[in-house]
Amino acid sequence: MPPVLFRDFKSLTAWKNQHDMAIQRVGNRRLTSVVRIRGYYRCLNSGLNTLLPYDQLWARASYRSYASAMKELSQSGFNIAGSDMIGVHADHVINRARLLHLPHTWVKLFPVEATSNAPFGNIERRLPAIVFVDDQIRLSPILFLKLYCGRIPIDVNDLAATLADIRGRLLTANAHIATLLHDMERDALRFLPA
Repeated sequence: MPPVLFRDFKSLTAWKNQHDMAIQRVGNRRLTSVVRIRGYYRCLNSGLNTLLPYDQLWARASYRSYASAMKELSQSGFNIAGSDMIGVHADHVINRARLLHLPHTWVKLFPVEATSNAPFGNIERRLPAIVFVDDQIRLSPILFLKLYCGRIPIDVNDLAATLADIRGRLLTANAHIATLLHDMERDALRFLPA
């Protein structure tokens, strides 16, 4: 899985360079606050051995205008009307509350349905503290579920239906994706009512 958090801007740009991607300014915002990274992500250790299109918004964890930056990029970069973004949150893939002690980290921003984002805050508060082994943190299965589920599952049957929906939206059915979906289900079951 691609990284969703970097220790600092230097680590983010080193990763971007490793993948030959471009960094772009978002409107007139400072490059030290929020950036758009575009290009092709090399799946180096997923077994896919391929290039995937990559176009993501990244922000310094302490940057406060992240929602307006996503709205601006949605309109100017992707031609999405502001009215089409109603009910969509600009989400820090890793909850900002978990990053308060790491203000210089850079976190990926992702458009997430409000019906999923707000309830997942309850789960994210119970996740372990962020600890860097190297300069990046990768997307975990439980956070992948948040990005793609639309709303938090309420029981085992709802989780099964949610995972079936996610499977239907993924382009590739391979061992890596199957493992991810298995891990997603395993992690989500810990947070469902008994």
